[in-house]
Amino acid sequence: MSFHNARTPGELIERVDGDVTALSNLLSALIIRVLSHLLLTAGVLIALYLVDWRVGLGLTAFAAGALLILNRMRGFATPQMVAAEQAGAELAGLLEERLWGTEDVRSAGATAYTMRRLYGAMRNAWQRPQQAGDGAQADP
Repeated sequence: MSFHNARTPGELIERVDGDVTALSNLLSALIIRVLSHLLLTAGVLIALYLVDWRVGLGLTAFAAGALLILNRMRGFATPQMVAAEQAGAELAGLLEERLWGTEDVRSAGATAYTMRRLYGAMRNAWQRPQQAGDGAQADP
């Protein structure tokens, strides 16, 4: 229950919606592309080995090095993506809460306060992924 108390309904909805969409895109497009590119790469390397084993060996080393570099670069992109998703979820949660409570906000005269919070959340959604890329720690 502490998990649900710490997060707004809008944040949970945004997280589920975003994760389902990301998973759908992964399964529908990425897997097919990866498999086709792996088959193409294997075919090209086999053809190069048949023509000249030295060229095939050189290109195999290049492909292995490129895969290693890409794997290391993934460590730089992941914190930015996590921070962007978290900031977007917080913004969606704030919007959801405020839209449902519009009458209460207006009757209490808290429109300016609500707008300041919205602007702060929007600024956070814009800046947090950039800060994560600079090595700053994103909020868990």
